[in-house]
Amino acid sequence: MTHLVALDRFNHYLLSMLIHGVNLQRGQSLMIFGNTQDKALIDHLTELALACRAKTVMRLYYQDYVSMPIQSLVDKAEEGWAFLKLNLFERFVNEDDQSAKMDAFSAYLKPLSAYSQHGKIQSCSSVIPSVSWSTHVFPELSESDAVERMKEELIAAGHCDLNNDLNQVKAHTHRLKASVLRLNKSHLTALTFKSQTCNLTIGLH
Repeated sequence: MTHLVALDRFNHYLLSMLIHGVNLQRGQSLMIFGNTQDKALIDHLTELALACRAKTVMRLYYQDYVSMPIQSLVDKAEEGWAFLKLNLFERFVNEDDQSAKMDAFSAYLKPLSAYSQHGKIQSCSSVIPSVSWSTHVFPELSESDAVERMKEELIAAGHCDLNNDLNQVKAHTHRLKASVLRLNKSHLTALTFKSQTCNLTIGLH
């Protein structure tokens, strides 16, 4: 019974990613970016998207991204496709020359990112509990325990516990809006996140 409850809660997280993150609409086409090692989970996410009445779901794996000209993605953006990017820079975590490879991939996506930054497309970047990412975040745990721990952290961060009621959701939304106002008033140009395993700076426009 515990396994079924955990599965339902995680599916709730995945559905929230599609419905609230991407804002996927009935009859809309979806492009999912992901890593080949996460194919099974991406296949499951594809099934959920089709169950939500997506017209078409296309998957592009980061390892093969150079095989698709960026203009093809821009054309899909013009056609009204939605985009979901999963574990965006995970594939670079343990590679040599990590920074240069991340910069090259960002440059590839830049024409598409411009659409997202100006609100012209529905686009969402999110996280799924892949083995490599989970063990990178929780190196002290075994692979299976790290993945389960990552699932629980994602469910908690996404407030996807099935016990949440409408008042809890409203309270969380209020906190998010208050945080947005506070950040806007600060006129920040960048945010930096640091930990033992992370040093990430995100520019703000």
